[in-house]
Amino acid sequence: MLGLYTYKDMLRTVDATAKSLARHTSNGQGLFYPARRGLGWEMAPYGSHQVDRCTSDAFGFRPTSREGAAAELPRVSIWGDSLVQGGEVQDSDSWPWLLQERLQTFCRVINGGVSGYGTDQAFLRMMDRFESVSPSIAILSYATTDLFRNVNVLRCFLHHSADFIALKPRYKLDGGGLALVEPPHFEYVQAPAELRKQSVRDFLRRHDAFYPRLISQAAGKARRAIGVQHPAASLRTEALEITKRIFGEFFGYCAERRVHGVALLLPVFQGRYRTAEDFDAMVDFFQRGAFPYVDLRPEMREASKDSPNAYFTPRNHYTRRAGQIIAERVAETAREILS
Repeated sequence: MLGLYTYKDMLRTVDATAKSLARHTSNGQGLFYPARRGLGWEMAPYGSHQVDRCTSDAFGFRPTSREGAAAELPRVSIWGDSLVQGGEVQDSDSWPWLLQERLQTFCRVINGGVSGYGTDQAFLRMMDRFESVSPSIAILSYATTDLFRNVNVLRCFLHHSADFIALKPRYKLDGGGLALVEPPHFEYVQAPAELRKQSVRDFLRRHDAFYPRLISQAAGKARRAIGVQHPAASLRTEALEITKRIFGEFFGYCAERRVHGVALLLPVFQGRYRTAEDFDAMVDFFQRGAFPYVDLRPEMREASKDSPNAYFTPRNHYTRRAGQIIAERVAETAREILS
């Protein structure tokens, strides 16, 4: 109807993806991103993703060195989406790997990034792994692509593709704080049947800001027709407020455990989710709260203005060249904190 996306469209995509994943596992291959209760999905241990050129270690983290840093070194843990994990580049070209090279015997770097994550999942994963990682510095990243993931539960609604067909948790505003909304959990093979249940559909209608409502989609098409690419201002405002509060919870969590918490702003200057005024809003929040943060816009903008393809991959992840800039700045921050 009028080219609008429907719940039935989502079901067709999920059906096809579930069948593809079933064929993959029937050949004895494990899934690189298995469904995980409480997180939506997570990287499997000892995995290898051929498309994204990514591997994982025994703990489900992307490696940051070939041999591993000494266990007794202070740990710098980094949490976020594929801009942290290192999409489209091999392990040794990801910026956390380059960060480990710069810190060498000073710190051990843990790459806790997972493709497709929002700020909410990154924070939840950090808490889930906190005791086992035991970091001296915890870094939570933010990129513009995370903003609307923070008000989304089923990724198909947001991107109309089905790279992840599990339901993810999300936070909702609750007075002056946040309330965690945990979705029904199911494995990928169960997704077609589960998503046809009325109870699951009702849950998504209540909690996913991108549930396919025809009226809101029509309004979105009208906005795009006049050159406005982003969702309604009210949704952006809500998503920003939720994101700020997640970072507030993050800094409180770190402070209670006497861990140095740092926010990391990872800019992208091309593609659908390019960095804009949302970064200014986040910086204002960090400054008002006297929260430590690193804003990489100045270095990245200056470096990439004449040759963006040297710094961003086809799907707008960081190349090794960009990673060197990020690693240098984060290494400087880590040394300042721990010296």
